[in-house]
Amino acid sequence: NSTTFVQLSTGMPIDTPSSLEVLPSSVLLLGFDNGSVMTSKVGDPTDFTVGSGGSELGMSDKVIGMALQPDGKVAIFCEKMIKILAGKTPATFDISVFNPEVGAIKGSIANVGDSIFLSQSGVTQLTRTQTYGSFEMTAIDKKVRSIIANNDVVFSCVVRRKNQYRLFSSTGFVGFTMIGG
Repeated sequence: NSTTFVQLSTGMPIDTPSSLEVLPSSVLLLGFDNGSVMTSKVGDPTDFTVGSGGSELGMSDKVIGMALQPDGKVAIFCEKMIKILAGKTPATFDISVFNPEVGAIKGSIANVGDSIFLSQSGVTQLTRTQTYGSFEMTAIDKKVRSIIANNDVVFSCVVRRKNQYRLFSSTGFVGFTMIGG
């Protein structure tokens, strides 16, 4: 409600999530470095207990970030792979491996309707295809090699009025690429 701070506790041994996403069904997703995604009870972002409707989803890889897609699915970006979470509640969740060989670099995930991120291959966009429930990846810029080599992205953003996706590194370097029209 923008007026109250609530400290969340998921029950994880190291209870410090590295990423979060909120579903339209009012389920809070928290991603952890240990490869888990904790999901809250529907409508209660403070309750992660399995008995009341929360759940823990194993990703088998370090969770880098998550991004809600236009179709309501969530792309879960891991260090070495990308998974897709379908469903609206923990009871209906279905996880599939989208790409077992490409992951995202921490700090690089942004949303331009579709997700855009930095992988070891360069700036990549995850887009939906005409086939129901399917996605495809497109490398849109392979020139951002200095950030990739140092793996030191600290932040990314989209500047819509300039059609730019910007990457900021810990050394002060700012890389950008043009997106969209």
